[in-house]
Amino acid sequence: MKIVKKNLVVEIANIRTNLFVRKALDANRKKHFEDLVGEIVALQNQGKTPDSQLLENVRPMLVTPAYEVLGNGKLRYLPDTPYYEGVDGRHRHWAWTAHGVKETTVMVAEYETYIELISEASKANLGGSMPPTPEDRKHTVRTLVQAGASQREVAEAIGFTIGMARRMVEQAKAEINRARLIDALDEYRLGNTPLPQIAAKHRVDEDKLRELLGVSSRKGKKKLKELHTQLTATAKGNAARRSKLFASLMDKYQDREVTVKQLRQVFKHLHDTLARQEKHVKEWESRFESLIRGGNGAQSEKRESA
Repeated sequence: MKIVKKNLVVEIANIRTNLFVRKALDANRKKHFEDLVGEIVALQNQGKTPDSQLLENVRPMLVTPAYEVLGNGKLRYLPDTPYYEGVDGRHRHWAWTAHGVKETTVMVAEYETYIELISEASKANLGGSMPPTPEDRKHTVRTLVQAGASQREVAEAIGFTIGMARRMVEQAKAEINRARLIDALDEYRLGNTPLPQIAAKHRVDEDKLRELLGVSSRKGKKKLKELHTQLTATAKGNAARRSKLFASLMDKYQDREVTVKQLRQVFKHLHDTLARQEKHVKEWESRFESLIRGGNGAQSEKRESA
């Protein structure tokens, strides 16, 4: 890692966040940084300067410029692209955004390889008040294994001995191979490419792919139908509860038990809640698309700060 710029002020909209080494953002950490940033913003709005300790608690994010991953795993930076990718500081980024802050101070670093980038992002999260959870480590190991990291590189990234990391690496390889089989199966179903050719493309065993094809064709439709039914039932249940709530509120308004202002606050709260839910769905969709891109070969994929 090479630090190329310190205390650079950039637009928050130009910082792309990711989940390199976290399965998801932590609700408690989001609240923690939202409170700290709120205090900083309030002081600045009053024309006051936040004290050094408060600023230290919300230190600058660590970012890297937009890049692409070459076939050998090395990074090539894209100087004409204005975006940065967050390496450390996703909760801080979330808090700045939540308070509508347009600019923030960052520290810019460059890395030689994609594996080094993921490794440094992981190491940056090992200390502090919120170390990685077991699921976070599992997620990081899988990302590193997909990128071609050795057991030693994985162990160093997650703070484990090689012996402790070995089982996690083997598990990650098995999961990645399973994902490749699923990708190969999907491609076979969507096109006219011969199965042996698809197996070679996705680097999977042809016999295992044929076996999976026979099993999944029977179970796939049933599982998808069950999932659709469950999602529909949940949505209908929520809609029914909201309808009952609003019918009750309308009655209360007609009886003058609630005011116009109070009802409008309820509607605003509902709009905000639905917007957060929609954002949550998009985040999961984005993670799914990232898995697809990773499964199709992270080494050859062009990555502008995602």
